[in-house]
Amino acid sequence: MVDTTKDSSEEQDMKCKLLDEFRCFTFSQAYYGAFSILRKGIKNGSLNTSKGTCHHNTLCDILNLPQLPSPARIMEFGGGTGTQLETICRRMEAFQKQAIVSVEEPYEEYLKQYVTTIESLSNACLDIVYSGPIQDYYGRSVEDLRAMKAYPERLQDRVLALHVLYHAINIFDQDMDPQKNLKQAASAMYTILKPGGEMVIHMAGHDEVLIGAVSLKCLESLFPNTKENFKIKYEVFRKQLFEGGFVEVLNTSFPMFTAKMHCEEVTYLNVLSTIEEVGASASVPCLHGLWADQSPFDVRVLQFCIDYAKSEGYKHGLYRDSKGMWCFPIKEYYITIKKVERE
Repeated sequence: MVDTTKDSSEEQDMKCKLLDEFRCFTFSQAYYGAFSILRKGIKNGSLNTSKGTCHHNTLCDILNLPQLPSPARIMEFGGGTGTQLETICRRMEAFQKQAIVSVEEPYEEYLKQYVTTIESLSNACLDIVYSGPIQDYYGRSVEDLRAMKAYPERLQDRVLALHVLYHAINIFDQDMDPQKNLKQAASAMYTILKPGGEMVIHMAGHDEVLIGAVSLKCLESLFPNTKENFKIKYEVFRKQLFEGGFVEVLNTSFPMFTAKMHCEEVTYLNVLSTIEEVGASASVPCLHGLWADQSPFDVRVLQFCIDYAKSEGYKHGLYRDSKGMWCFPIKEYYITIKKVERE
């Protein structure tokens, strides 16, 4: 059980330091700051196989790298800083394969790092580099998107959406239509997949674990109008992606092809050194819809998430290991959708 006694002076100092840092942020900066902490925890968890399965190994296995053509055309939506594609390309080197990479990433700082990362690789080159949100693809034709330089000219062998579809559905939007938004986003990705190609979607089941529980309570307390939207959003993800319901949507929208879907569930461990970092990482799901919001960050979000993680986290799998590190599980899903021509 997590120690819920009064904060030590060291813990109080850590909390004040983190709150002071985030108090100067916009909502957008707070989202990316919290996401960086979450990503650090996942990396820490994978450094030791006794603490978690390595995400990169799982992803590369699912991509079936030995079977890719060379050069392989890969487009990544929400590419971040390029660390995932870097790992994939370096693994491809062992099979003497080249990659032609296209990317969509709305955060300019991440996109710059992405370009630098891919350009440093000996077996990869860049095709399309697009700075804009996934919503830019909604309701536009392939011709329009290619004119915008948001789509490559050639169809792709692999399309990746790694931790990006959360942003397709905004719980702060009063007119949120999760079924429609998910269809728009996933269909845009499926469109540029060549026959026989595969789309890989990687998502966490946030609603099942600590960070989802913390975010839901935070939304209930500070943004009560979004609470039901949060629940609906993850219910749609579960039914359409984790349980395979989206196959019917794709087969109806693309009658010349058959979508074959496979879902693999993996549990990782997030490992962080302080409870303040746990609270910050747990705030990520409730900030998904605010990634581009330039208004001042409401530091009550971080304060709530830290306090709730400390007092109630043990109910959702949070514990301290023998080295004093804070650990909690994250359940993740890898959804592979293969595009097959109908006979």
